[in-house]
Amino acid sequence: MTDGTIEASAPGKLILFGEHVGRHGKPVLVYAINRRLHAYLTPNDGAGIFMTSDSMGVNMERYPSEKLDFATAAIKSFFERTGENGSFNIEFKSELVGGFGSSGALITATLGALNKYFGSRLTNEDILDMGISIEREVSGVGSGIDIAAALLGGMILYKKGADIKRVNYKGFPLVVGNTGLKVKSKVVVDDMTTLELKYKERFDTIINEIGKISEEAAGAFEAGDYVRVGELMNINHGLLYSCNASSIELERLVWAARNAGALGAKLSGAGRGDNMLAIAPQKAEEVKDAIRAAGGTVSDVSIEKSGLV
Repeated sequence: MTDGTIEASAPGKLILFGEHVGRHGKPVLVYAINRRLHAYLTPNDGAGIFMTSDSMGVNMERYPSEKLDFATAAIKSFFERTGENGSFNIEFKSELVGGFGSSGALITATLGALNKYFGSRLTNEDILDMGISIEREVSGVGSGIDIAAALLGGMILYKKGADIKRVNYKGFPLVVGNTGLKVKSKVVVDDMTTLELKYKERFDTIINEIGKISEEAAGAFEAGDYVRVGELMNINHGLLYSCNASSIELERLVWAARNAGALGAKLSGAGRGDNMLAIAPQKAEEVKDAIRAAGGTVSDVSIEKSGLV
C-alpha cells in the first residue's frame, strides 16, 4: 500500500467503424481521444471509502453509492478479485462529455488507481476482463470496446475473445461533430435487438458486412488511403441507418459534412444522438462550418496514443 496521493488516468474513445457488432464477436475499429478522466486516490484516517466527482455533483459520498455506480462497482470488483480492502478518498476529474466513453474511462482509471495504490500487479488482461464485467453489471450492455481503448490508447481493431491489433495509421484528418442529443445506448441496443429477432437472416448479413468493413478500414488507415476510408464510412453509416441507429439530427450533420467536401461521414457510437465523424483531409474547415450551420457543434479532439497511465 502506498502513502500519499496516487493518480491514474484513462482516455475516452470514439468508434470509427463497427458500431453494434462487437457484442456479436465481430471486429470494431476504435480510437482513444486526447481527453481523459483522472482518478486521485488518497489514504484517509480509516473512516471508510469516500468518493467525489465535480462533474456529477457528488462530494465525499460514502462507498457504496448509486450516485457513482460505475466507481462503486469497480471498487467492489477490485476487492473481490485481489482480496484487498482499505480506507481512502477517491476523487474523479473528467475532461470528457457524453458520447466519448466516459464510463469506460472511469472504470479503467479507478482500477488503475487501485492497482497502483495496493501494488496488486493486475495485468492489462485482468483489467480488461474486470472492466467488461463491471460495464455489463451496471449498464446492461458492453462488449469491452470502451475499456480496451481506455486501457491501450491509440487506434485498435478490437474483437471480443481475440488478440487486440494496434493499427499504425498514417495521418488522422477527422472532424468530430456532436448533435447535442443524448440517447441511452441500451435503448438503441434494445430496439435493434427487437428488429434483429424479427429479421434474423438479414441482420446476420448486415452484422457480418460491418465487421468486414472494420477490418478493411483498418488497412485503409494504415495505407493512408483516405478516399477508401471515406467510402467505407458512407457504407457503414448506410448499414447502421437501415438498422434504425440514426436520427434526423445525425443525418443533418452527416449530409452537411458530405456536401461540404468530406470524403465520407458516419455516426459514431450507439447512434441516434451524440457524435458523428467525417474524414476531410482537404476540406476540414469547410466541413466544420457546415456542421455548425446544420445545428451541431464541433469537438476539438484528436487521437491519444497513451492509454491507462
